[in-house]
Amino acid sequence: MFERRRKGGRNWLYVAVGGTLASVRAATAEPVSPSPNVTTSGPDAGGLAVVFGVFAGMPAAVGIGKLVRFSEARQTELENAYRSGKALPKSMAGRLNAKDF
Repeated sequence: MFERRRKGGRNWLYVAVGGTLASVRAATAEPVSPSPNVTTSGPDAGGLAVVFGVFAGMPAAVGIGKLVRFSEARQTELENAYRSGKALPKSMAGRLNAKDF
């Protein structure tokens, strides 16, 4: 279970990197004028901040959260506690599937 969750966290971070690259590309793109007589300005800074937050910030937060909650140190800690007779926390026991055994 821990390895699956860590893999999911890494995948979310990959999505965040892609979102960052797309946001940088959008921020540095030259504005396209529909005709020679019409002038256009660059992208709106507020809009770019929202786009960056959605496409990079949120996936990064989810990925980091998974990597922290399901770290190898936490896995070792829970395995040692379980082997010594302690019950698994409900948050972890509820996530276990048949393929985890």
